Amino acid sequence: MARSPNLLTAVALLAGLFSNSSATALDNTAIERAVKTCVDQVHQFTPPNEWERQYFQQFDAYYNANSGTVQNNAYRGADLPPRYQFNKCMAIQGFPLK
Repeated sequence: MARSPNLLTAVALLAGLFSNSSATALDNTAIERAVKTCVDQVHQFTPPNEWERQYFQQFDAYYNANSGTVQNNAYRGADLPPRYQFNKCMAIQGFPLK
């Protein structure tokens, strides 16, 4: 019995969808792991000025899979050094942020 080209095309398309989904899930996991690693590094960083320590300790970030972006809570001027350390770490991990 010969299979129709439409059936073969549909199977190939479905296979492609599932392989892309699992690749995306693996990418998301890798990014989430990098974000966690970098947040931990920011928390452990010893700033040159003691008064800056609170900003490093309060820094947080997460990966938003729906938007494909990394979000963080840095909004004050004093948050620039922790955010710099985080962005640097993400670049080293292979996920440079824009």
